[in-house]
Amino acid sequence: MVLEPTAHLQAIKCGLGFSDLLCFVAEQENDLVRIPGQGAVRVNPAWIVTHPDLVSTERVRVCVRFLHEAMCKHAAELTGENIS
Repeated sequence: MVLEPTAHLQAIKCGLGFSDLLCFVAEQENDLVRIPGQGAVRVNPAWIVTHPDLVSTERVRVCVRFLHEAMCKHAAELTGENIS
C-alpha cells in the first residue's frame, strides 16, 4: 500500500497493479484505463469545517462559499460522472 498520492499514481502507471484513484486524477492520465463493469463510483462525503469563533467572520464565510461553489461546479469531475 502506497500512502503518498504521487508515488501511488506512479506505481500504477508503471504497471505495478491496479487501484482505485480519484476520478479527476485518473482522467488526466491517458495511459490509464478504467476497469469496465465496476459499478457505481464510491463517493466519500466532503465536509467544510470552521471553528465556531470564526464562522461569522467575512473572510471565512467567503472562503466557505467559494469552496462550496467550486465543489458543486466540479461535482461531475469529482465523482466521475463525466466519464463517457
